[in-house]
Amino acid sequence: MDPESLSKKIIPFAKEHWVKMAIILLLFCFAGVKFQTFNRSYVNRDEPLYAWQSLAIYHNPEMVFSPEINYWYAFALVPAIAAPLNALFDPHLPVRVAVFAFSLLGLLFTYKLGKRVFSKKAGIAAMLLLTLSSCFFYFSTKAMPDVPIMALGTVVLYLLLTVNKKRALAIPPILLAMYAIKTASMVVLPPIAIFLVIKYRKKLGLKYAVLALAATAGLLYIAFLLSPYTWLRPELPPPEAIDLSSYIWFGSSVVTRFSWKVGGIAMAVFALIASIKLRKKMTKETGLLVLWIFLTILPFVLTQTKPDRHYLIAVPAFAVIAGKGVAWLANKKRAWMMAAAIAAIVCLVIASGGYYWGYYRMDARQGILNEKLVALEGWIGENVTEEDKVIIVAQRYYMRGMMVAAEASLPNPRKQMIVNPGKEEFEEIISDKSADHYLIVDSKSYVKNVWLYTQDIWWEDYLQGHGFERKAEFMKQEHGMGLTEDYYAYKKAKE
Repeated sequence: MDPESLSKKIIPFAKEHWVKMAIILLLFCFAGVKFQTFNRSYVNRDEPLYAWQSLAIYHNPEMVFSPEINYWYAFALVPAIAAPLNALFDPHLPVRVAVFAFSLLGLLFTYKLGKRVFSKKAGIAAMLLLTLSSCFFYFSTKAMPDVPIMALGTVVLYLLLTVNKKRALAIPPILLAMYAIKTASMVVLPPIAIFLVIKYRKKLGLKYAVLALAATAGLLYIAFLLSPYTWLRPELPPPEAIDLSSYIWFGSSVVTRFSWKVGGIAMAVFALIASIKLRKKMTKETGLLVLWIFLTILPFVLTQTKPDRHYLIAVPAFAVIAGKGVAWLANKKRAWMMAAAIAAIVCLVIASGGYYWGYYRMDARQGILNEKLVALEGWIGENVTEEDKVIIVAQRYYMRGMMVAAEASLPNPRKQMIVNPGKEEFEEIISDKSADHYLIVDSKSYVKNVWLYTQDIWWEDYLQGHGFERKAEFMKQEHGMGLTEDYYAYKKAKE
């Protein structure tokens, strides 16, 4: 086939299917870039918890309902989904793979949302802007619950905008799944209730509409009270002592971080342009996007939650509004405005320096990863037999990595692994002389253990007095991040 006839076939096909081709190209490029950072070790200190949950469920499927696996602030739904992948991948990867699948789902429904509210061009632009969000880019391959919540929230938002009887039935199970992934996701209830009241207010009548809005206010209050970030932050002042200025200051810092890192500078610039364009044509659908952004962020502002990842749930809606700005500027008559917007974005990125690039740098750095956990896993597998016991004494975040290493390498982790026993339980366990006992301890617990801290005794003296001998050391990297403490391994031989 000659080039001329080939071009005659390709060009009409491309014009007819340009949207599908653009979506596939975006997803392919995003997956290709993220594949480079799909490594086996941890960067974020929360990741080992979810890796351990997934591996434990893979070994013992009945544990999916166990209190040992599920926590009041995060049930093990995503680790359970990822559990079968442990048959194919290293134990550090399955939850990351599952989270990445959710990130692709979020990108697809961001396009569908943009197409539904504005246009195909706005949807494509929203997808592109979401991939440029440094916060989304970083957490899209981290074993954390925030991207799955963001993706399912975007699906719910789309179903609300296209609601009918069948789609309405799909919303409750998705909300239940969101709650099971992370209890704080209940922050989506108020915007959902408000939108449904506004949409069906004529059928409800004024009386029931007011009652429904009052119920919505109650839902928001409950979401605030039951947010785990309220319980996890006991240092917050009691209600009567709350300083309003602190909320104003914290709210302004959230806006800054959301604009620069969570959403991204490009998203913020194009959203500003879109807001100018839409100020006189605010539809119900656009209003829902704004409502969603505001009400899903508000509870985290009230609880003064700092980590950027908690605000990801609002990003797709923000990207859709920004996508409208891109679509409006994507016109030959406005080429100079588009050029000016891009120039402004480039200048802002340069001016921000390391602040904007922080998540990208963390995602790209391969040398920071914790090879010592891999070494620990291999050491346990080589030295511990099925009759032996492995005792882990560690602080919260370091304990999780050790648990993954033990879970992956022990023949029967349920019977062999004991985590953070008290002093009496520890001494009772090691009193069994028929088995070897191994102790894995992190360097912080080595210096300051909970049940040894009140005694004037050093770890080495205590352990040697009970027959333990140091067998191995797993040292942190010189320029490490995340789980960077040293680990020490001891053995007490059976008699």
